[in-house]
Amino acid sequence: MNYIQVALFEPTQLSCELLSHALESSCEEIKVIATGVSSELRNDSEVKKANVAVISLALKDERFGGLKLLRRLVRESSNINCVLLLDEDNREVAVEAFRSGAVGVCERDKSYSQLVKCIRCVNSGQVWASNRQTRYVLEAFAQGLPPLVTDSKGEVLLSRREHEIVSKVAEGMKNREIAEVLRVSEHTVKNHLFRIFERLGISSRAELILYLYSQKQRDVRADMINEEKQPWDGVERRKHNLVVIPGKQDNAEPLADKTVASESHPGTA
Repeated sequence: MNYIQVALFEPTQLSCELLSHALESSCEEIKVIATGVSSELRNDSEVKKANVAVISLALKDERFGGLKLLRRLVRESSNINCVLLLDEDNREVAVEAFRSGAVGVCERDKSYSQLVKCIRCVNSGQVWASNRQTRYVLEAFAQGLPPLVTDSKGEVLLSRREHEIVSKVAEGMKNREIAEVLRVSEHTVKNHLFRIFERLGISSRAELILYLYSQKQRDVRADMINEEKQPWDGVERRKHNLVVIPGKQDNAEPLADKTVASESHPGTA
């Protein structure tokens, strides 16, 4: 059997042991290979073998230590799919989690079976998020769209028409509404979306929103890096680390609301 190797990070070692036992008892596919209680990695070699990291927002040393650890894992171990475990639904934390590189946000009051589904989902390359959490990201993203969809090298990936359709999707429009605004058939919009999804390596509207949001954050941070590289009093400032959210995103079954997967097909009206 191919196990899903999991690293757990909780505020106490007892919490780690209890959660570890619950997960392994609930799913024979899951094997917990590392645990921790601090935002500082103590067992790097074992943690980096994990497929999924489940990280509590609050850790022993810091109230928001989970976000700090999340950013470090994303930066140093790109093969690990990180899930942030929240005590309650929180808009700001959910947005920051995805911006920092998480591919899942799970609330602690859900059952162990839900957390198991979350782990299996992100391990398969999807994102775990409720409709409410996806909306949080959409609303944060609506503060400004990137002018063009590009890859990490700045190469433009979409045509002018595809960019128009992407911008309308980001505004929350359905296929029918996009077709009316752009004066094309709904079938044409669906075909464009299929090509866009294929080109970006995604499979849903929610993934598209998260992809665009990650690019926006990447562009902002790139600008900050360029500014900091300018000479200052004869000394070049240190370059910041750049964290990019993985492009492969959401098709997941959410925790509380109706499934995001129901919105994944480009043919959604």
